[in-house]
Amino acid sequence: MTALLECIPNVSEGRDASVLARLAETVERAGARLVDMHSDVDHHRSVFTFLGEPHAVERAALALGCAAVDLIDLRRHAGVHPRIGSLDVMPFVPLTGVSMAEAVAAAHRVGRALAAARALPVFFYEAAASGTTVLVTTHYMDEAEYCDRISIMVAGRIDAMGTPAELKQEFGVGSIDELFVRLARPSAQ
Repeated sequence: MTALLECIPNVSEGRDASVLARLAETVERAGARLVDMHSDVDHHRSVFTFLGEPHAVERAALALGCAAVDLIDLRRHAGVHPRIGSLDVMPFVPLTGVSMAEAVAAAHRVGRALAAARALPVFFYEAAASGTTVLVTTHYMDEAEYCDRISIMVAGRIDAMGTPAELKQEFGVGSIDELFVRLARPSAQ
């Protein structure tokens, strides 16, 4: 049985067909199979769905993440969906012959590599003991307040990890959004 891992990144581009085509090509060149791409011009975002052998999916996820950061200029971005990063989220979903633990490990490898390659803060939404989807995002999301545990990575190193309540108390902030801003922009303190 072939091991299959799925990745469903959301990017903050829904209008420029040439950028979307380049992102799609990036996925396929890395060896993953692009099975869907949905764009919404009003939200100005697109959702890619690709799958394949886990190492190919990891390569494609990292390549797409780097390309999104390189190609999407948020200074000129306007859409009804709130965003901070060119890559909103990057969920990894175990399909066939891949465990949740393996999907979590893939998300961590890709997140660390993306953080190091582009000097970005990366949020990990860790899998709960009962097994939930792992999200890797380059910006704060409201959902972070409801996660069992969060890891916040800046420039390739984990700067904070724990439950939302533990992290708010440890850093003396009222929300995970405040913590994210503090860690991502230390000069803003």
